[in-house]
Amino acid sequence: MKQYQVMGKSRMTDEELKESLGEMAFEGLEIPKNYLSDGWFEGYYVYGYIFGDIADSDEEAFTPNFWVKVDRNTLERNGKKVENVKYKAQATADMKYLEHLDFEETSGWLGDGWFEGYYVNGYLVGPIMESTDEYIVPEYWIRIKPETMTVVESEEVK
Repeated sequence: MKQYQVMGKSRMTDEELKESLGEMAFEGLEIPKNYLSDGWFEGYYVYGYIFGDIADSDEEAFTPNFWVKVDRNTLERNGKKVENVKYKAQATADMKYLEHLDFEETSGWLGDGWFEGYYVNGYLVGPIMESTDEYIVPEYWIRIKPETMTVVESEEVK
């Protein structure tokens, strides 16, 4: 498991999960390597979902290699239960570029190039605006300087 990743149990029923994974296999798609077994997935937690690594990202689209809704109460890391873990970090983009994208209106904008959100493989990601089987749209996603990242909501290990 990579640093910042967690495990979470899918919110799909066993039947829905079998059907979904079966359809992927039938269509010749790979079952995500992050699928462990019995409905458990490993990845980055973002507002009710587990994400895989980023397949593609630009101004128009943010595409993780997979996403699945999970039960937040099942999140764990290294065998211990964890709560939401939000971070803040400085964006790699300069202020002129950020102003062009109108980030001041997003919920994660902290000012002066700083953002708050969930960490996904070099990005901070905001709340999920829309999700289907084919795409997922977070409110914002921004590449960050990992060395500036600090915890905003502390991880509670129970």
